[in-house]
Amino acid sequence: MIAFAIGIVVIIAGLITFIGYSIHSSKVRMNESAQASLKVLTDDLERDIEEQNEFITNIYLDNSDFAALARGQLTAGGRVVSVYGLQQEMGREVASSGALLLFTADDEVSVFQLSSSIDSASFKENSARCHRIMDFCRTLDRDRLFSWITYRDDDGIMYLLNTYRKNDAFICSAISLENTLRLNGFDSGDGDGYLPVFFDDEQMYAIDSKSGNANVSLEELIRAEARGEKVSASNIWEDNQIIQTRAVSSTPIRLAFVLPASYFNKYNKISIAVVSAILLILLIFYVTVFRMLTKMLFYPLNRISELSRQIEESSAETITMGLSSQSNIVEFNQINSALINLTNQTVLLTSEKEKIERDEVKAELQYYQLQTRTHFILNCLKSLYGMLETKQYTKMQRMIIAFSNHIRYVFHDSASFVPLSAELDEVMDYYNIIQLDSSSPILLIRDVAEDTMDIQVPPLVVQTFVENSIKHNKKDLNNTFPTSETISTMT
Repeated sequence: MIAFAIGIVVIIAGLITFIGYSIHSSKVRMNESAQASLKVLTDDLERDIEEQNEFITNIYLDNSDFAALARGQLTAGGRVVSVYGLQQEMGREVASSGALLLFTADDEVSVFQLSSSIDSASFKENSARCHRIMDFCRTLDRDRLFSWITYRDDDGIMYLLNTYRKNDAFICSAISLENTLRLNGFDSGDGDGYLPVFFDDEQMYAIDSKSGNANVSLEELIRAEARGEKVSASNIWEDNQIIQTRAVSSTPIRLAFVLPASYFNKYNKISIAVVSAILLILLIFYVTVFRMLTKMLFYPLNRISELSRQIEESSAETITMGLSSQSNIVEFNQINSALINLTNQTVLLTSEKEKIERDEVKAELQYYQLQTRTHFILNCLKSLYGMLETKQYTKMQRMIIAFSNHIRYVFHDSASFVPLSAELDEVMDYYNIIQLDSSSPILLIRDVAEDTMDIQVPPLVVQTFVENSIKHNKKDLNNTFPTSETISTMT
């Protein structure tokens, strides 16, 4: 009975200690999780900002079409050609959560290129937004050009804008903070979990209903930013909320993650209830088992323990021979029979598992060998050498990027399916390789519904059709007309 009482006390003390430790560690983990999530989100945004800034800077400094447009001496036909060339480059470089805009002060040129991820509104609505941004940029003073600024549209969406102006020609990169949050999974919710909020010295922006759920003011965000990460986990609360902030470099904005205290309290109540239920179950189980053990003979348990030790130390054949001996106790015979069956099944399953593993390795090697098309790789290297001799460095860069993406995709885990979007990216890399190496243009028309992008497909299933169609479409080697291919989905 003394051992029984000591066991109960130890269980209760252990669970109470576990509850206290869980509450403390959950605070620390939430704080660390907020900092880590902030870093990931801001790093993604800063990478987009850096890429967009580099692109529009190159357009401003080195692009001949933009320079010609800025001089304003182009004919109508020349203007169309220049704008078309710029649009092609904009389409390749537009940020995943924004748009690129090209326009002139007299509004004779007003074109824009949207990211494919911007599909929350109709084309008419997005076009109206882009033209409002253009009108806003035309009014900017020079001290607000060539740097990132914030702009809140009439519909409440906040953008980061960086506008370059040469004479009367403008090139502008617009990054939607709403789409940045949506692409990172913060598009809707009931207020549970971290709520992201963008803010600067004058205003704050949170997506949809989450702004209200956060129930945080601009003053609280600025105060939390001044506090920084110098506090311990026990002092991370700010007006019944956990607030972590991080500045977005090269911009005037900061990003904050807000976790209401109500969520933390709700989480703790659930944890305490679960632990209390476990405590009650353990107590009932402990009392039942203790009373049963006092009435049982320990010999059968010792026998089972000995047989378990033999299973771990001996081979399957030796164990089967040792267990085949008959006993005068019916229960022992039943245990021996069950252990023999278990041993036989273990041996069989082990053998089948090894065979399956060998078959998988063999199939994977065969698949990799099939995919490693030596002549294709050598042709690409030969093309790169030719570009190097002719000093076509830009084409070399594009070829190397497309070729490296293609090789990386080919040698990924080919036994698993991939999203259709990843397969289409591979198709574009293969198309870029063939296009750069081809003397005649190849038109690739892509008509794929957005709602099919997440469908799982076998790797290279679309790329193979495109490759074969390009190969077998070359009926006349002297044909100067472009080859046209179409990728579409069936409804």
